[in-house]
Amino acid sequence: MNKLAKNPETLSLESPHFRYTIKGLIVTGQPTFKACEEELYKLKKINTACQLWIGMLLNFMQDKWGEEYSQVLDVLDYTAGSLANMQSVARQFPPERWREGIPYSYYQAITSLDKEQQEKLLDEVESGKIMALKHLRNKANIIRKHSGASKAECEHENMLICKKCGFITFD
Repeated sequence: MNKLAKNPETLSLESPHFRYTIKGLIVTGQPTFKACEEELYKLKKINTACQLWIGMLLNFMQDKWGEEYSQVLDVLDYTAGSLANMQSVARQFPPERWREGIPYSYYQAITSLDKEQQEKLLDEVESGKIMALKHLRNKANIIRKHSGASKAECEHENMLICKKCGFITFD
């Protein structure tokens, strides 16, 4: 029973048993285990998507109001670099490219790759071939390092990548 319940259709935070405030969560009544499990799933989904949402909203505001949008940046509790990353990732990964359950940090790790390479790595994450962010970052770094190299001079170095932690060893 350690798997979270199936995802609900909506991510609304309206709930008969859970109320969210700036000070935390208030549980009212006697929610069932299933209700608590479904609420955890909603929170996990929100946490996974929130940075992409922030990036998308900032991009919308920048596109619509130009530099005027930057007035809101000071009140956000993020560094300028983090906000710029959110915007960059959101521009590269519009909603139709989002994958169920893949966290923001995974998208961030592959933004500098071309779209085809990004999709291939996201496929590997979804299939379980890549199971750790460190592994994804290692593969992305290898792709970046070799993407400009001449294929004619390549001698194919053998390497092993641990599926759990991403550690790389060379034969």
